[in-house]
Amino acid sequence: MKLKLNEDGTAVIANGFPVYVYDDGNEAPFDAAASVKKTRDLEAALMSEKIAVNFDRSRLVAEKLSIPPDLVRAKFGDAFKLEDGKVVAFDKNGKKIYSRTRPGEVADFDEALETLIDAYPSRDSIIKKAGAGNSGGAGNGHGRSRTLTRSALAALAPAAQSAHFKSGGTVVDG
Repeated sequence: MKLKLNEDGTAVIANGFPVYVYDDGNEAPFDAAASVKKTRDLEAALMSEKIAVNFDRSRLVAEKLSIPPDLVRAKFGDAFKLEDGKVVAFDKNGKKIYSRTRPGEVADFDEALETLIDAYPSRDSIIKKAGAGNSGGAGNGHGRSRTLTRSALAALAPAAQSAHFKSGGTVVDG
């Protein structure tokens, strides 16, 4: 694609835009601002889709949460961004979330999501209850027991276990 020039060497302008000649001989005005906007819109859509796929495929969401991936994405999706083609999570202060098990490395998707959920004040309302299936609803939390079975406690991440006890939770056999 080459810029079409007048005999005096200046660019040919049509409708306020420079005209370009394509390799096949067709000519068309080129709106650079619209092209840049369209490129940015497509990049944003692609980034959003790459992040959305992680929520849809997440083992954490499927196995430990009582709400579907689209609701998890609606609540926590803004914490994830693409950097160098990799999904990276940021805490509420805008700092990258690093792995608890691989010091110095950025947390993978599920580990970062678990960290975000652990910090979420209403986390108990979105975590599956011990022995319960996924009803798709979170309940309102009124009258809910702060008691977990040992197996339910063992299924939680260490930070969630700690949070359970710090908030007055107890553990029973069974």
